[in-house]
Amino acid sequence: MEQFEENPFQTPSAASESAQGQSATELTRPLSELRAIARYQRGIIQVILAYLVLGICAAVIGPQIPVVLLAARVLALVVVFVGLIFVVLLASKVYSLGVSILFAVLSIVPCLNLLVLLVLSSKATAELRENNIHVGFLGARMSDIQ
Repeated sequence: MEQFEENPFQTPSAASESAQGQSATELTRPLSELRAIARYQRGIIQVILAYLVLGICAAVIGPQIPVVLLAARVLALVVVFVGLIFVVLLASKVYSLGVSILFAVLSIVPCLNLLVLLVLSSKATAELRENNIHVGFLGARMSDIQ
């Protein structure tokens, strides 16, 4: 029986890394940028969750209690403003200046703002995973980035 030098059951990404001689700890970005990306992504995820909670409150409770509907609309404006800030911060880290400006303008448009938030969050997830940082449902843990 012949001995194999490489594991035939090895995943393609692990095989390509071993073939290239790269270690799994090499980073494509400085740690300070990765921390900023993780922090801004967590903010964007919280904004998305706030949109969902406010939408559910406005749809379920709003018709019976008009004050709740008004409060949900005011809070939605606050969430849009906070989302705009996180869009500018995160887009400036993962995209060029032109794309950052485009995302900032699109994040003001209703319904498109949620799409912009989702695109930015997925790009941030890809950047963090490319640097071997685990990203969960609510983003990366800051303790994982050291």
